[in-house]
Amino acid sequence: MSEYDIFQGVKCCDPDKRQRILDAAADLFAERGFHEVKVDEIALRADLSKGTIYLYFKNKEDLFHSIIKDRTDELIVQLEEAASADESFDTSLRRLVTVYLEFFDRHKPFFKIVQSEKSHVEGGNHNRMHATAYETFMIFSTIIARLIVKGKDQNRIRRIDSDIAARSLRGILNSFSFDRAFTGDTTPIAAVTDSIVDIFMNGVN
Repeated sequence: MSEYDIFQGVKCCDPDKRQRILDAAADLFAERGFHEVKVDEIALRADLSKGTIYLYFKNKEDLFHSIIKDRTDELIVQLEEAASADESFDTSLRRLVTVYLEFFDRHKPFFKIVQSEKSHVEGGNHNRMHATAYETFMIFSTIIARLIVKGKDQNRIRRIDSDIAARSLRGILNSFSFDRAFTGDTTPIAAVTDSIVDIFMNGVN
């Protein structure tokens, strides 16, 4: 029986402590890799006891997944705000692209670890990671689809298939964020945003 199971009856309600644990773990995973980090080290970095870690998370795998879930939830909230703000399509598009790129730049080291570790995650943890990724993908797709409709309503996008347009924008964003994370591209976000918006709106002709 783990310490988490022993403490299950204890209500953990300190969001600051939970965030300290998440931040400490994310930093350590990014620095040295998931498998090289011990829970004791996370506790030390967070300036908490090991037992406190188990009050909030079942084990290191649960903590790793919780970081992914928290990070992706944060991204979705920011994208929602960017896409649904009461402003022009052009402004919303630029804000959404900027938010997306800045988010992955800010969390670049951790998401590099996620990419490298996901093939080693097995069983229930693999299923949890897959479910989180799928849920995020579907919500992200819906946000972009609504943005495309907004562009059509404001006559900024021609009457093409909304799903194809949404997939195209999503693909461009994923490509640029992946490239920045794994090739070390340091082109300023504003310049990358200009390029993405220009290509999406005007094509390559």
